[in-house]
Amino acid sequence: MRLPLRCSSIVLLALAALPLQATTLLVNAHIHTMDPSRPEATALAWKDDGRLLAVGDTADLQKPFPGSTIEDAKGPTVIPGLIDAHGHMLGLGMTHIQVDLVGSASRAEVVSRLKAAAAKLPAEVWLIGRGWDQNRWADKHFPSAADLDAAFPDRPVYLERVDGHASWANTAAMKHATKSLDGDWQPEGGRIERVGKRATGVLVDGAQALVGQAIPPLTHQQTRDAYKAAFADAVAAGLTGVHDPGVSLQDFKVLQEMAAAGEIPL
Repeated sequence: MRLPLRCSSIVLLALAALPLQATTLLVNAHIHTMDPSRPEATALAWKDDGRLLAVGDTADLQKPFPGSTIEDAKGPTVIPGLIDAHGHMLGLGMTHIQVDLVGSASRAEVVSRLKAAAAKLPAEVWLIGRGWDQNRWADKHFPSAADLDAAFPDRPVYLERVDGHASWANTAAMKHATKSLDGDWQPEGGRIERVGKRATGVLVDGAQALVGQAIPPLTHQQTRDAYKAAFADAVAAGLTGVHDPGVSLQDFKVLQEMAAAGEIPL
């Protein structure tokens, strides 16, 4: 169960020291307090600003906080807010504005999802997606640009694998590469999949940037929207904090702006 509590731990407070009126009282819950002296409780009270007032047994907390709004949990587990030690927040948010390919069972299903998304986009906009996994397909082989070219001969298409360690591009996208992808050379820290000396359209690890760098950057508003979507996902999962392993200076300034406006609920 997720609660609107802006704290990273639950502290047991002495009821005798709590003259303040609680706004909300959650009862009949299975609460893990993380306090070795009292690891479990059944109720907690908090103010409308999200600050906890008390954690204890349902019967004990109903007395000192009369008139509070009662939320009957009816038994589910409640835990302190979680902190993610390694969360790519912008990447998470971008899944809401890109084509979701997670779970696609074939190349044909990938193309079908892409067509549905492309119908809503201007003709010149890159078609970006993430989530394909060749291991879910019958032949388990890497795809190729040719698999995309028939449906998208002119629109650049760039699709990240589910783990982010490979990307699949069509011919129109590969034309924007920083250098020719054909030949017998390989980039440092990556691999260009080829048949003979011709690039197939799959770029692994460090090779992804050869095409990925050509994708138009997010606008200021798109960045804000992506972060908002990511924050909503994080809060819905019970997170109260996230350590992002790295953001650009430009994106960091957007985060500063959002923080100043009170738009970061983490």
